[in-house]
Amino acid sequence: MKKLSKEEVSKYFFAKGRKSRISQMLSTLDPGEGLLIEKEKDWQGKQPPYRIINRFAKRTGWKLDADRTPDDKAWVVKRIS
Repeated sequence: MKKLSKEEVSKYFFAKGRKSRISQMLSTLDPGEGLLIEKEKDWQGKQPPYRIINRFAKRTGWKLDADRTPDDKAWVVKRIS
């Protein structure tokens, strides 16, 4: 068992509602920054995370560019505006 500090505990709890780890991380991006979503570490679903990314972009009005990495082991999301 491990005792966690306030900062460490805040990493494990998210807001109520339709908030996933991916949408939480997307909300922290500034224009020009990106996010790497690794398969089987960050995303275990059968389908790629494009639905979450596109829904987030539509809800916030941001422009996001998402694609797979060349080795097909992760997805990269970049905030354009």
